[in-house]
Amino acid sequence: MKIIIIGSIAAGVSAAARLAAAQRGAQITVYEKGGFYSCGTGGLPHYLCEDLDSLNKAIQAKETELNAQGITAHLRHEVRGIDAAARKVTVCDLATGRVFEDHYDKLVLATGSSNRVPQVPGSDRVGVQTLKTVEDLIFLKEFVRTPYVRDIVILGGSWAGLEIAKSFLKLGRNVRIIEKEQQLLPQFDPEVSKLIQKELEAQGVQFNLGEQVRSFPGRTFVEQVQTNRGTYPCDLCVVAIGVTQHRPAGRYRGAAGTQWRCAHWCRPCHQCAQYLCRGRLRGLPRRISAHQQPEGGGSGDRPHRPDRDRGPQGRSAGQECNGHRHRPSGHLPEPPPHHHQAGV
Repeated sequence: MKIIIIGSIAAGVSAAARLAAAQRGAQITVYEKGGFYSCGTGGLPHYLCEDLDSLNKAIQAKETELNAQGITAHLRHEVRGIDAAARKVTVCDLATGRVFEDHYDKLVLATGSSNRVPQVPGSDRVGVQTLKTVEDLIFLKEFVRTPYVRDIVILGGSWAGLEIAKSFLKLGRNVRIIEKEQQLLPQFDPEVSKLIQKELEAQGVQFNLGEQVRSFPGRTFVEQVQTNRGTYPCDLCVVAIGVTQHRPAGRYRGAAGTQWRCAHWCRPCHQCAQYLCRGRLRGLPRRISAHQQPEGGGSGDRPHRPDRDRGPQGRSAGQECNGHRHRPSGHLPEPPPHHHQAGV
C-alpha cells in the first residue's frame, strides 16, 4: 500500500507515525513545502531564548524519528495538484524546479493553517511578524539580536501570545500585549484571567485590553502600533490573533466537484490523527480530507471567522478537542464523542 501525506505539521507527522505502526509494509511518503519538519508550533516560543544548538537537536530528532519508522519525507517539495480519479499527485521540487507525479492508494492532507494578520496600513512593514514555523523562529531570533529592538508588542492575549511574551521578557525586552477583548484568555472566567494578568504585570508586561489595531506607522521598519485608543512604540510586533484554514495551492480534480481541504478546521489535534489510524484505515474511503462542494457552488473556502462562528455562550459553533476548535462534521463512522471528524 502506498500512502502519501501532504504536510509535516503535527497532525501529518502523527498520522505518519500511527500509519507506520498500524500498517506494516506500507510505503509512506511525506511531502513538505517548507525547509524544516514540524517541531510543534506550541513549543516554538521556548526556543526564542535558547541557543540554536537546542533547536538543531529538536529538528534532527524529528528527522531521526521518521527515518527509524521507515517514513520517506521530502522537504521543499510542494504538491501542486491532486487527481483523485487517477489517484496521483503532482509534485514540484522547489530546490531544482523538477515537476513529477506520484501515485497513492491513500491520501492524507495535513497542510495546517496560516496565521491571520490584521489587514491595516503598514501590516507589510518589516517587523510585523508571526511565529508559526521554524523559519519564523530563526528570523525572530536574528531580528531581536539587533540592539535597537527594545519595545515588543504582542497582538493577541491567547496562550500563544502569553508564551511569546514570556520568552521576550527573559531576553530583557519591554513587552506590551494588545487584546481586542476586555480580558486575557477570553475563554476563561474573568477571575482566572485577572489573576494571570496580575502575575504578568508584576513581571513587567504592559496590557492594553479592549483595543483594536488601526495601523503600523513607520517607514521600512515598523516604529509604532496605533489602536483605536492610542499609539505605542514598537520595534517588533508579533501577531498571535488566530489562524486561517490552509490548503495546498494548485488545481485539484476529483469526482462530483469534490473540494480538497485541510483535515483540520483550526489547529491540528494529535488525538484526531490517532483516531484516523486506530485500525480504521482499511475501512476508510480512498480520499482522506475531501469535503463536498457546498450547495449553490463557490470554491468552498471558508476562512476561520470566530466573530461569526461564536454561539450564545461565546464559544465557537462546533465541537472542541483538547481546547482547539474544529469544524463540525459527521463523515467518519462511530466517532469518539469529543473528536473532530477528520473530513473523509
